[in-house]
Amino acid sequence: MVEKALLDSGATENFLDEKTVQRLKLATHILKEPQYVYNVDGSNNKAGQITHSCQLELTYGGKNIKQQFFISDLGQDRAL
Repeated sequence: MVEKALLDSGATENFLDEKTVQRLKLATHILKEPQYVYNVDGSNNKAGQITHSCQLELTYGGKNIKQQFFISDLGQDRAL
């Protein structure tokens, strides 16, 4: 399945919503060390620590690259 999206949230890392991971049945990996997530105002994110990630293959500038995405609850916004 090929999903197309172009997003620039300004985040310092790549994130995927846990519901999207489940819907697309993506393989996940447990992180060696959980990662904390902070909101733009410096407060802790309500989703808590990130414990899982997944690798996705992206086409960027005509090249295929593998990129790590951290899995978290991203709220109501969705890329469909």
